[in-house]
Amino acid sequence: MAMRFEPTTRRRALEIGGSGLAGVAAGCLQSPEETDDSAETPAYTAAREGSVYLGPDITEEVPAFVTVVEDARAADVALVAADTTVPGATVVQWLREGVPSGVYGEPAVTTLLERLRAGDAGDHFEGEFLSSGRGHHDIAVFYPDGEELHSYTGRIDGRDPSLVEVLDRVLDYVFEQSERERDRRRVDRTV
Repeated sequence: MAMRFEPTTRRRALEIGGSGLAGVAAGCLQSPEETDDSAETPAYTAAREGSVYLGPDITEEVPAFVTVVEDARAADVALVAADTTVPGATVVQWLREGVPSGVYGEPAVTTLLERLRAGDAGDHFEGEFLSSGRGHHDIAVFYPDGEELHSYTGRIDGRDPSLVEVLDRVLDYVFEQSERERDRRRVDRTV
């Protein structure tokens, strides 16, 4: 498709200039309003506060405000791609070490469950997690809580989510789970 340029005629230039001068003469010329994009721009608060490990197969760039670490054990959450080469035993080890871990990209749930089965997660964690998770999801994360795994799955309908958007949602979930765990420990200590 070719772009169409319309030249400004002398008459149109005078009209534009004249209306501007008329506004100045009448005292009606307003200074341009400053726009505040912050109301429309997502804050990504959790993504700014947390740290993430991104597996070797995740190639999408993240903004500089996201802290990406080289070791999953130093992260608030570890993510691998749906076509990951990371072995299931590694993902299960991260979970055993208390690192929430998951898959980014469809089929997230299926891939994560395959990794957990391959890593013999059933030997280390209780529950029905290996049979859960139907449907299409952009993200699937398990949060380890003792011998239990809590799951978070998500889909952003109608469009492909950006990685930073997914990270913000996942880290928000991880922080919420961490707060619940701290609250539960406080209650256990007082009883």
